[in-house]
Amino acid sequence: MKIKKVFFFAILFLLSLSLCGCSEFRNTFSGFLGNVEKTGKNSHEFTSPDEEWQMPVSVNHENPSDEIYFFSSNENVATVSETGVIKPVSNGTAVITAAYLDGSDLISVRVSVSFSDNSSEEVSESLTKEDLRGVWVSTVWNIDFPSESGLSEEQLKDEIDEIMTNAASWGLNAVFFQVRPMSDSVYPSSIFPSSSFITGEQGGELPFDILEYTVAAAHENGLELHAWINPFRISFSSLYSTNSESLAETNPARLHPEYTVEFENALYYNPGLPEVREMVVSEVEEIINNYDVDGIHFDDYFYPSGSSEEGAFDDSDAYEKYGGGLSLSDWRRENVNSLIKEVHNVVKETSSDVVFGVSPGGIWATKQNNDEGVEGLGNTSQTYYDVYADTKKWVEDKIVDYICPQIYWHIDSSIAPFEPIAEWWSDLCDRCDVALYVGIAAYKGESSSAYQTPDEIKNEISYLQTLSRCDGEVYFSYSSLEENLAQVVDTLKEIYSD
Repeated sequence: MKIKKVFFFAILFLLSLSLCGCSEFRNTFSGFLGNVEKTGKNSHEFTSPDEEWQMPVSVNHENPSDEIYFFSSNENVATVSETGVIKPVSNGTAVITAAYLDGSDLISVRVSVSFSDNSSEEVSESLTKEDLRGVWVSTVWNIDFPSESGLSEEQLKDEIDEIMTNAASWGLNAVFFQVRPMSDSVYPSSIFPSSSFITGEQGGELPFDILEYTVAAAHENGLELHAWINPFRISFSSLYSTNSESLAETNPARLHPEYTVEFENALYYNPGLPEVREMVVSEVEEIINNYDVDGIHFDDYFYPSGSSEEGAFDDSDAYEKYGGGLSLSDWRRENVNSLIKEVHNVVKETSSDVVFGVSPGGIWATKQNNDEGVEGLGNTSQTYYDVYADTKKWVEDKIVDYICPQIYWHIDSSIAPFEPIAEWWSDLCDRCDVALYVGIAAYKGESSSAYQTPDEIKNEISYLQTLSRCDGEVYFSYSSLEENLAQVVDTLKEIYSD
């Protein structure tokens, strides 16, 4: 009987190791008899070393044959007693689990420890709060806001108010609001013209300062407001095309056509030009100096997808001038690295309260193409090779405060299953101590059979809560939540309710 018990104990240990994705896994096991069910919230933050928290479970002793154990994924961060009392040890994140000896009925909560007197490097306030629960609000093509171009001041304010009220009611605490969709702006900028998605015509008069009002509305509803920028995109093939004269007269792409590259009947800024990167940095500085934003946010557009084809993206002149002996691929990656580093520096120099992060495509590289990539994936997009975004380096060099990979594949995907991708990011961010938010594809509730059931997103979030590092989720996008595709809002309210 003792041998059998040790065998079951070993199985539970291996199961826990797999679930938590920890490179170094230290467990504290404490046993008692009974049944267990979850009764409270999914996470807790410790801010004092003297604080204790009872794991939110109730124990039913009607079935005394089942042994239940509490254990911690990281005893250096938090320990748990045989009765489920959790105590903080040092700054970090840990997963506390209650389970039967055979590994069934796993119930996990995530705890974070943030002692204010810790001597480690200062972290911006918005990253030491409760886990982030965000939503992207797209202005490009009027996906989320405004409902159409040319609305009045009153109509625009009503829509902004509704967005913020809804986001708060759904249990979210952050909004990523797109302020520059395509070499334009939704606020009065000295660099870029007003967006046609607001005014109806690029360069038209803005009815009021939309960003100022949006920041205030977010904060009034207890939400963070992150200014979302697309750094290099100028036009789509169906809007403005490659004709720079169709842009507003004040558009930098029209004033400086030498900054641009034509690609697949669209225009992009050339990341290889120092002047282009300086322009992006200046915009970031403009936003931080004039608005009380909580963060600066980039999405997944860097070099356009498909630009890796030989001769497809003609930046040969810039490469000849600035290549410095690097291969074309390495030079392009270094251009994007430079932008990320320069933006991070100006954010920190301008305001210690503002965070900077990026939401790239979900896969840095696959194991079959790079020894350090994600294992078990098929032929799929990889930011390192396809758009020259070395997202792993950004985390390792800590030139982002957080990374938010868009893991837009479902759990049972045969090409890129959700779980190993999320675990890869969790291990990286845990090792480097950089916050990890995961982008969730709420929009697929309309088109993908896997996402048309509430279980998919629910299972994704449940899995994220077992990882050694995951600091929150961001959903694309607001309109998908507003339509409650696949009952996603019901799922969020259930998961995020305390």
